Amino acid sequence: MMPTYSVHGGWLKSGEIDIMEHVGYMPDKVHFTVHREKGSLGTAISLSDVTADFHVYALEWSKDKLD
Repeated sequence: MMPTYSVHGGWLKSGEIDIMEHVGYMPDKVHFTVHREKGSLGTAISLSDVTADFHVYALEWSKDKLD
């Protein structure tokens, strides 16, 4: 997710949230990352069936945190 309007400047200053990112060179991993000007924060989980089954990914966004 990237902002419609980059009011704080271009990418990375206005941020980006990857609710789910799957990269080909890590076929059994799914990454979750928040990119911001001060650096990126994230984690990855292992899924043996990441490309074989349907999965639901979500982000709960509150005033104080992202879950």
